[in-house]
Amino acid sequence: MASVIEQCQVAPPPGGAVEVTLPLTYFDLVWLGFHRIRRILFYKLPISKPDFVQNIIPPLKNSLSLTLKHYMPLAENVARPLDTSGYPELRYVTGDSVSVIFDVY
Repeated sequence: MASVIEQCQVAPPPGGAVEVTLPLTYFDLVWLGFHRIRRILFYKLPISKPDFVQNIIPPLKNSLSLTLKHYMPLAENVARPLDTSGYPELRYVTGDSVSVIFDVY
């Protein structure tokens, strides 16, 4: 059974991303029904749990934040226009973030 070490939201660095809207194309709509969870698996490390929490997790969160600065669509949300004639779009607004869970088995 897994035990959660930390659950947090990681956003692009302050001032690093501007609000943007990207329209989805017809080909993008096919993927909307698929599950959006992405997993990264790590293997056993020869360090203790406190060392992992203090020395590994903060750089991973910082690295993800800097990556989101350049790949904002990973932090965007799918939004539907108010009128029914428009296609859904990807929309990033300041404060959007990615959910990250660190756990151990």
